[in-house]
Amino acid sequence: MKIFISWSGKLSNEFSTILGDWLNCILPNIPTFISSSSLSPGDRWSDKLAKELEQCNAGIICLTNENLMSPWINFEAGALSKHINNSMVIPLLINIKDSEISKSPLSQFQTLTIDKSGLKKLLIKLFDSLDLPNNKIDIIFDKWWDDLEVKLNSLNFPDKRKSDNEKYENLLLNYNDVNEGLKIRVNQIEKILSNLTEQNNESIDSNLSDHHQLNILSGLWESPITKSSYYGFFIDDKFHMPYLYEDNENFLAHFYNIKITKKRIYGEFKWLNSHYIDGYFFLDIISNDILKGGWVYSNDTIVLKNSPNREKTELILNKVNTVEVPSWITSYKKQLKQI
Repeated sequence: MKIFISWSGKLSNEFSTILGDWLNCILPNIPTFISSSSLSPGDRWSDKLAKELEQCNAGIICLTNENLMSPWINFEAGALSKHINNSMVIPLLINIKDSEISKSPLSQFQTLTIDKSGLKKLLIKLFDSLDLPNNKIDIIFDKWWDDLEVKLNSLNFPDKRKSDNEKYENLLLNYNDVNEGLKIRVNQIEKILSNLTEQNNESIDSNLSDHHQLNILSGLWESPITKSSYYGFFIDDKFHMPYLYEDNENFLAHFYNIKITKKRIYGEFKWLNSHYIDGYFFLDIISNDILKGGWVYSNDTIVLKNSPNREKTELILNKVNTVEVPSWITSYKKQLKQI
């Protein structure tokens, strides 16, 4: 039995340490695994993570407004949901409101706050998941709460600025009723993607494997924002564009269903080692060496369809002048056969 704690960012890290110490006092016989910090030098990240997940009964996501879109957080949440019941994947809202995660894949999980009421509910859920008697939870919680409260008050909460989520909050609420339960699936992809190109008033070449059209994406590209590498190439007349997020081979993903007009390239993305992280991207062709656009997670449906400016997470790709094929393409080809 074990409790998995996921974090990303300074505030989330500080909170995860405080929470882990607190849980170790209350549940001394139940170890906690704090992601990243619990990994020893030389550990194979994916192997260690898989081993820990097999032993976990509950997963706690330390969520802040700075890590809401963190691939690391979303990847670990997705991995947790595959190994344990969704009710025991618990995002804790540290300096963020529940309404602000409505665009995130994490919105499918039931959140808790880090006040006295929320953390008591967390303890009850943990006791239940670990099959521990809960008849003395009130006494146990009250005994350890004061110490935890002092440490929580010592956290350095940054001044909260208006986030992109807040900009769209009214828009999301306005469309919530009509869009409740809406899920993007394969049969909706064409409609959504075609909406993106209507504004360009450009026709799409129906032959998506046309070398002439897609050749602009061939070769190596780099993102100055995320320090990620992208590589476009053909396999048996089918175009592929895999990429390494933050140049980490554990975060291998690819663009697919790519369509192109004279001014815009767009399609879908998916992480190959997680069925949980996917969405849509678009890239405006600035020149043969520069592409600029953005991306959204797949459940950003309301923003995608109704925001005229379509402000998304920024994406910039710069062409790299080289003919060398990246070494990680071999790994991509192997994983591609398993899709």
